[in-house]
Amino acid sequence: MARGLALRRVEHLAIAHEIDHAEGRHAGLARAEEIARAAQPQIALGDLEAVGRLGHRPQPRARVHRQRRLIEQKAKGLVSVAADAATQHDTVVLNVEQAYFGLLASYRLRGVADETVADNQKHLDLAQGRFGVGLAPKFDVTQAQVQLASAELNQVTARNNVSLGRETLRNALGLSGPLDFDIVDALEQPPIEVDDDEALALAYEHRPELRSIRAQVDAAVQRVAAVEKDYLPKVTGNAGYSWSGAQYPLQENWSIGAAVNLSVFNGGLTTAQVGEAKAILENLQANEEVTRQNITLDVRQATLNLRNAVESIRVADKGLQQARENVEIAEGRYETGVGNIIELTDAQTSRTSAEASRVQAVVNYRTALASLERATAHAFSAE
Repeated sequence: MARGLALRRVEHLAIAHEIDHAEGRHAGLARAEEIARAAQPQIALGDLEAVGRLGHRPQPRARVHRQRRLIEQKAKGLVSVAADAATQHDTVVLNVEQAYFGLLASYRLRGVADETVADNQKHLDLAQGRFGVGLAPKFDVTQAQVQLASAELNQVTARNNVSLGRETLRNALGLSGPLDFDIVDALEQPPIEVDDDEALALAYEHRPELRSIRAQVDAAVQRVAAVEKDYLPKVTGNAGYSWSGAQYPLQENWSIGAAVNLSVFNGGLTTAQVGEAKAILENLQANEEVTRQNITLDVRQATLNLRNAVESIRVADKGLQQARENVEIAEGRYETGVGNIIELTDAQTSRTSAEASRVQAVVNYRTALASLERATAHAFSAE
């Protein structure tokens, strides 16, 4: 459900043309890499020797090499742009998933608030009944009224949080109008186990940020190689064949020429351009290492948060079961006159807190899983 909502958001972006929603999140990047491979120039050096045509002036060999490098540089640039588009796609998916899970949490907490109000109303009715027949003091009634008022206040807040959650999801989807569809509750999902090394390997292979910077490094390498070609001499040649004369047989005329152009005094322009290109390359290589380290941190944090969320759900389930049993015991004790109203209200408060903790634990798990999928650029869930 969350991923479908996210792809709906992607449709509103300009980069949607680079992304194939049906085939995968990085289809645009794969297409760009295919285009880049197809863009490799297929120029045979033997073609440079074909100088026998009349008036033919071939391109200098060094110039052809330089143009080849520049074409490869532009092809790598296309891959980098497509990878940046995939990064934006993944960011949109994560934002929508977080807004979706937050809204589901608001719905569930609203349900907890409604149930708490109903239970406190039941306790107030019970206290009033016992007070009416002289089995409980007036304090029991006022205490139950205070608890009911507090529960109703929390109910108002919970309902407002639902409205805020819908607005947050609407904004994440990029919709100008209100949400015109119902949200399916898909919070519950069996926990999954992810190996750290496997997650890192997936991230290094699929993260578009790393693929983008790698493509930029490759483009910078081609740029350095292209600029260095200016150190080489530029050799050109031409040949011609013609006939002339007033009568047959005509006089044959042949012409052939060659030139070598070597730039010696250009004020160090080539050297400066090569130095600039190498400096850019070194900076990109450093950025690649920084990006790799950041990705490593993202993955390790996501896997740790996922394990913590799984354990939190287990503990929350146990605490909720005990809190519910405690309320049943406290209600039975109060009805029979063994317990008091403080014991009952404390048990009710504990159960409400346990219900909320369980909801938050499930939301934290789904959020942690979404963050791991973003960190690895790989879908682990079955949705």
